[in-house]
Amino acid sequence: MQAMGFKKVLSAVFALAAMAAFAAGCGSSDDSSSGTAASTGASSSSKMPGASAPISEAQKANADLEKPVTKLTPNGPAFDAKKATNGKTVGWVTVTSAIPFTTIMFQGVNPAAKSLGLKLDICDGKGQPDEWARCFSRFIGQKVDLIVSQSIDPKILKASIAAANKADIPVVTTSSNFPGAPLWPGTAAEDPQPFKEVGKAIGDYIVQDSKGKANALLITSNEVYTSPGQVQATAAEFKKYCPKTCKWKIADVPIGQWQDKIPTVVQAEITKNPDLDYVSPVYDGAVPFAISAVHAKNAQDKVKVVSFNALPDIMKYMKNKDVLVADVGVWVEQHGYAAIDAVARVLAGEKDTAALKDSKLAMRMFSVNNVDSLDFNNPASWYGSANLADFYGKQWMLK
Repeated sequence: MQAMGFKKVLSAVFALAAMAAFAAGCGSSDDSSSGTAASTGASSSSKMPGASAPISEAQKANADLEKPVTKLTPNGPAFDAKKATNGKTVGWVTVTSAIPFTTIMFQGVNPAAKSLGLKLDICDGKGQPDEWARCFSRFIGQKVDLIVSQSIDPKILKASIAAANKADIPVVTTSSNFPGAPLWPGTAAEDPQPFKEVGKAIGDYIVQDSKGKANALLITSNEVYTSPGQVQATAAEFKKYCPKTCKWKIADVPIGQWQDKIPTVVQAEITKNPDLDYVSPVYDGAVPFAISAVHAKNAQDKVKVVSFNALPDIMKYMKNKDVLVADVGVWVEQHGYAAIDAVARVLAGEKDTAALKDSKLAMRMFSVNNVDSLDFNNPASWYGSANLADFYGKQWMLK
């Protein structure tokens, strides 16, 4: 296995937590479910027996997603954002500041806030519910103009959100729901990631890479609110393209058990299922533990790993051709700009609009097909040529 410092592994694990940290259990209590048993396949360019779509569609979808991002999609109409934001103070509660996810997100947050004249007051939540509540209390006492709860499950913060509401301070959440979903009670906007689209992309990659004959283990963490939906979106692609020739199983491994349980689960599946050829952890913070299991069973020439997040440290496995073959990334720097867009729209008086529920974040599939084109000294360049400052500057009528 490619050597990787344990601190970096833990940082990767915490990056997953940054998207839906310490969420209350919302998924199925079942720890696994299986797809239809494999059978003889057909040509990848034709319909499979019992399938509703040709695999060529998955191939095209994947090929398109592997291309650099050249155009961004507005999530709502342009508006005079600075008029509503200049001189206002935003209290920002991080799930924890000690993770790559937060650092990368602020590469978008900081320039976006500066361009709108917003003052940012950052409170490090340190990965602890007591600290998140303390941050909220501090901001309420300071009478900030708005509070952002970054990547924290709103159900845990019910009392804090209610206190902010009582003080007439709006709350914006990030990474805590699916695009277009109703806003969490007491919140004014959500800056979501496209979790189901990510799951679909993972499924498309595995379908086309296996030519519709995948034998996959999908690993979810059902205590994270968005995880079951993401993994089921992957399984839906198997059902769509290869219900009779693909085989899949879903295993639930809680985040706190990744280090100990994922190697056990993966090794056991390799032993009892010698045809296993794909392992897909729902977030790539779990990838090092899956890869260690593949190496332990000397199966690195047969089993491929596919995941989500495209964290730079994890992507090094792919660069080094070490089991990881594909990793979907949502543009986290844009995620930061989009959070400030939500802040500005709320301060401008928008209420319950589509733009406050869907940030239209760009995503890209990184795989063995394009990894050699990436500059590992500048991960911010991975997504493409679209200029975030110019795009949002036009949305905010700054240009």
